[in-house]
Amino acid sequence: MMSAMPRSWGLVKLGDLTLPVERKDPRSLFGDTFHYIDISAVGNVSKRVVGDTALKVDEAPSRARQVVYPGDVLVSTVRPGLNAVATVPAHLTDTIASTGFCVLRPRSDMLLPSYLFHFVTTDPFAQVLVSRQKGGAYPAVTDDDVRSVSIPLPPLGEQQRIVEILQEAEEIRRLRAEAEAKTAELIPAMFFQSFGDEADRFQNRPLRELVYEFRYGTSQSSGDTGATTLRIPNILGDRISFDDLVNVNESEESVERLQLKTGDMLFVRTNGNPEYIGRCCVFDEEDAVRETGPGRPVIFASYLIRARLRSNHIRPWFLHAYLRSPLGRARVLKQARTAAGQYNINIEGLGAIQVPVPPIDLQDRFLLAATEAQQIREFVRRSGAQMAALSRTLFARAFSGQLTAAWRDSYQELLAHEAQDRDAALKQAGATISRLRRPTMQDEIDAMLRDRTDGIYSELNREQRLLLREIQRMAGGVPYARYFSAQQLSDYLREGPLHRNPQAVEGHLAVLAARGLVVPVSREEQTEDTGEFVFGNAYRLPLDDYEPREGEEGEPRVGDHARLRELERLAAQLEKERALP
Repeated sequence: MMSAMPRSWGLVKLGDLTLPVERKDPRSLFGDTFHYIDISAVGNVSKRVVGDTALKVDEAPSRARQVVYPGDVLVSTVRPGLNAVATVPAHLTDTIASTGFCVLRPRSDMLLPSYLFHFVTTDPFAQVLVSRQKGGAYPAVTDDDVRSVSIPLPPLGEQQRIVEILQEAEEIRRLRAEAEAKTAELIPAMFFQSFGDEADRFQNRPLRELVYEFRYGTSQSSGDTGATTLRIPNILGDRISFDDLVNVNESEESVERLQLKTGDMLFVRTNGNPEYIGRCCVFDEEDAVRETGPGRPVIFASYLIRARLRSNHIRPWFLHAYLRSPLGRARVLKQARTAAGQYNINIEGLGAIQVPVPPIDLQDRFLLAATEAQQIREFVRRSGAQMAALSRTLFARAFSGQLTAAWRDSYQELLAHEAQDRDAALKQAGATISRLRRPTMQDEIDAMLRDRTDGIYSELNREQRLLLREIQRMAGGVPYARYFSAQQLSDYLREGPLHRNPQAVEGHLAVLAARGLVVPVSREEQTEDTGEFVFGNAYRLPLDDYEPREGEEGEPRVGDHARLRELERLAAQLEKERALP
């Protein structure tokens, strides 16, 4: 539902609220050294400048050209979906930033640096940039793309109040993160306390003697249906994550063979990062049911190895803790191999790892302590997830005026004067301010789509434009194809007549497919009633760098003749619909 922005607010483009930034060769400015902030120096999670930024002048790279000062806000224009943003900290002087950043230096009479910083950390800001990015393997936006984003602009006094509230929430979030990091180390600490550096005083045996079955996972590709499948991103080291799961179509026999059971251990067997090799987790069916629902088998992908242990010799949680210890980790990496930049450990390598085997009662005592620690860890993690959800809500309210509504009512006269001063400053700077009925930045994406009235966009209705936006949010922003169905899209929509209405969504997708805005990609099949050949109605977005849309330079490459026939059929169907009275 749309809600009015406060009267004292407005929407202004960032470019109208920021100052130009000087570009210089650091050799002409500094003596021996300077501080250099490149893309890698900004943490996309911490939103801070991290690491040692000192650099010798004669080692300055060609991209070290933007002169920045404390308070400047840096927005990475490379891979904008990562939202790598930061404020130049107060202790950094004599600093140059990479040209891979858009540097936003706010005008002090209109915009607080801290308010601007919190704004550019929001998901809607990142999504607007993702919708504007160009490039496949190296997606990026321009400085103009960043500066053309509009920011809700309250008077300075209310900006300060919003910042104070958000900073309090940030401090709570920081403490939560510290607590989660500490609980993640509980089990390794317990292992050290129980066994210390003398784990090797127990008999050592190769892992193959402690495992009655090793197995590689499925190599089938993912689809819309099938068995829930764990992949490398789901193996976090201390636990299994059930986020971003995929489905894989496997035969009943294969699913039965690959289905995971409580106590199974999963190992990462190949990756470009050696830190991932041999990373392992213990599977628990209760966790899986809680996260994915009952009656759904969970299997694992080919880049993982499952080990089923001889439980009368070794317990899963003991082995997991040992392999995370420095000694265990060193023994894992000793068995790893590398080729063509990829690290790998196979079943033979895993089986050769030497493992100390304490008496089973000692392992069980450790298991009890580890279970309690894991429960604490899970509680803290879930609490952190709830905090993250509340934080997103808080930010949405902050930049729509709802967060400070009561405070604003108490300071109406002061804010009115500040708003007049701000508007005068904007007028002097030649900027324009608009007061739209807009609760969040998502309307900017709507506006962007509404502006496209040329060519293939000319006759789209409101619902079709909504679907285009939501498809971009759900499946866009990456240089490779993400597949989706009408059912998935209707479930993804949060509200409105298309929510959980796959039939209506399917009809709109047919129109979008006829215009080349989405591409039908599922297998061709024959209908039972008419015998007509149609598609199974799965779709993807066109890959902009490789598939020009209809009406643009080049021919749309939809993959094969069958897909082209489907597009022609949909286009003919659309023409018939237009001809109806």
